[in-house]
Amino acid sequence: MTRIVGWIVAAGLALPSVAIAAPPVEGPRAAADADEPDPSPVGTLSQQGTRQGVLELGIGVLLTGAGAGLIGFGTQQFIRAREHVEYCRGAAPIIDESGPTGIDPCMFDPPPLGFASAGLSWGFSLPLLVGAGMLFARGARIAGDARRYQRTKLSLSPWWQRRGAGASVVMRF
Repeated sequence: MTRIVGWIVAAGLALPSVAIAAPPVEGPRAAADADEPDPSPVGTLSQQGTRQGVLELGIGVLLTGAGAGLIGFGTQQFIRAREHVEYCRGAAPIIDESGPTGIDPCMFDPPPLGFASAGLSWGFSLPLLVGAGMLFARGARIAGDARRYQRTKLSLSPWWQRRGAGASVVMRF
């Protein structure tokens, strides 16, 4: 069984990469994709101008604030953890015959926990900032679509069915 899997992997690696790649897109569709990033008709993304992208932009701002707050908190935790390491290196253990009289901060709060807290804060801030960027991009596309739709005051749409044909005229003012 393992020999068969090995032969399949070897054959897959030996195949030319051209067989794996998709064929190039040519023709009028490729030219339309190069000129216009969103080929959908004007008004479909903004739902005929009713959506302005405010929700996406607002949530993007909130996610950016949360991500920046986590970066700041992680930086503060990292600085505190470095100071705590220096304190624990210089602190001499106090031996008393009457037993322990307090909580040792180096044993109760080990320094690696501060570094773990900083790493988790920075780690959770990255997906928040990526999500915020994606929401900003979507909000900008929706707002642009709404602006293009508002500029379109008169539109003529031909239609046809099995029993007839016609045209619809839409005027906005």
